[in-house]
Amino acid sequence: KDQAIAKMEREWQSRLEEMRRTLVESKDCCSQTDRASLVSDASTKELARIVEDQKLQIQKALKEKKASEEALKELEIELESKYRKRLASQVEAALTQAHARSLQELTDLKEYKVNLETEKEKQKETAAKQIALAFSAAEEKWKKEHDNTEKSGSRIKELEEKVVCLKKELELKKEEIPVAVKAALAKARAQWNKEKQEEISQIQEQNERDYRLFLDDHRNKINEVLATTKEDLAKQMNDLTAQKEAEMKMLLDQKQREWEARETKRLQAEINRYEEKTLVELECLLREVHEELVNCTRSRRFWEERSADAPVELNHLSKDKLKACLQKAYRRTVYTILEKDEREWKENGMRAVLFRSVAGLIQQYMRESKLMWSLGLLVFLPPNLTTDSCMQQGKGEKEDVARSPLHHTGQQAETRRRLRRQEGSGTDGVFDGSLLAFLENEKVLEALIAENTEMKAKLKGVGTSPRLLSTGDVSKPCTSCGSVKGLEEMRSQYIKAVSRIKSDMLCYIRESKERAAAMIKAEVLRERQETARKMRKYYLTCLQQLLTDNGKYEGAEKKIMNAASKLVTMAKGLETPL
Repeated sequence: KDQAIAKMEREWQSRLEEMRRTLVESKDCCSQTDRASLVSDASTKELARIVEDQKLQIQKALKEKKASEEALKELEIELESKYRKRLASQVEAALTQAHARSLQELTDLKEYKVNLETEKEKQKETAAKQIALAFSAAEEKWKKEHDNTEKSGSRIKELEEKVVCLKKELELKKEEIPVAVKAALAKARAQWNKEKQEEISQIQEQNERDYRLFLDDHRNKINEVLATTKEDLAKQMNDLTAQKEAEMKMLLDQKQREWEARETKRLQAEINRYEEKTLVELECLLREVHEELVNCTRSRRFWEERSADAPVELNHLSKDKLKACLQKAYRRTVYTILEKDEREWKENGMRAVLFRSVAGLIQQYMRESKLMWSLGLLVFLPPNLTTDSCMQQGKGEKEDVARSPLHHTGQQAETRRRLRRQEGSGTDGVFDGSLLAFLENEKVLEALIAENTEMKAKLKGVGTSPRLLSTGDVSKPCTSCGSVKGLEEMRSQYIKAVSRIKSDMLCYIRESKERAAAMIKAEVLRERQETARKMRKYYLTCLQQLLTDNGKYEGAEKKIMNAASKLVTMAKGLETPL
């Protein structure tokens, strides 16, 4: 719509310029023929009708343009408010400067008056010279005639009368010539001023139209630049947000992988430490149980009563409970084996076989108990053990492993000695009772192994999912602190990344706004300077034309009025908003 309006305005502007050229050409023709004829009434009526039609069409176009510009006014309000403030200051400065210059130039009119007076004096001198020349020629003629007519007195009188008449005519001419010259000058100046005034008004209208067209073009350019900058800014913001989101996602994934790797490594280290510690403690417990069984000399009833009372006393700590269970199972197995061996020892030919079987069963039981502890005893250990204790227990474990073969051989020898001492003092029994006791012990071992495998499976499940450790399911005192610290560290890193992305986005938006404002400001300043330069040049040319008048002369008051009207039109042109 704006483009159509602009196109119509350009067409009518071209038509008006053509009509103006025709008028100027007609005026030039009239001036060349000494303004002998004017434009006919019919042509003036046609021109007036065409001008009125053009005015109506221009008014319609302006109404449509106003309707279309109402949508743009909302966007231009902010720019207009800022620009008007700046423009008002600049216009005031320009008006003050122009006023000062006009005053300065008007003060310089004294020289013009002096020059005018000198010209008048020169004209008077030239007139006096002409009169003197005419008078000298008349005198010479009179002298010639006087020489020719010296003899005739009447001729002399006639000549004297002619001289008197000539003097009177010269005096009359001296009075009439300045008046005629002044009248001709006044008429020429009036005609010239009228023509100049019409030309100035036409030039003003043309300049106003050009200035409005320039402002419209400039406004359209600014709107296009703003639209393109907005689109570029939106596109850059979308690209930057997508890039920052991808970077943040990659950073979070990387941090999560690192945290999971650290947690799995730490959990594996804890499991290894607990396994080593468990093996050391199992070795110690087995050694203590074996020493107690080897060194004791009490009866089976005492140990049965003690084993029956032991669970009530050892329910407090898992380690003591496990030790009591091992002692109970170990004692039952040993005593059943001993009873069986004692019952069978009386039989001939079976003692050596029973002895070997007892030794084999003891060794098998010890191997099975070690295997059981190596698989799942870490469940009963307290979770708040330190690394120093683990290192000390690791050292003890190495020492126990180094001396275990000798210790087991000593245990076997001690068992043999006890069996030899108790050959004739045991209770009677049969081999079936020892077999039942062995089966019972195997059931207990199987139950313990099943429980330990179940706990080991739970531990493996916990080890595969590091997130469950943060809730405190396994080894709460040790792992909960580490998991909470890891989560807090990830949260702080996430907040830092988000804040950094936010600060980067704000800096980019602020810089893009500053760049766009600087571009618009530079463009407006350049156009304003160019407009001011054109107006100043036009003002100087108009003042020069008014002051010089192409060699013609005029009163100072009329020049001052023309300059004032010119300043008013310039001020109106400068007050129009961009």
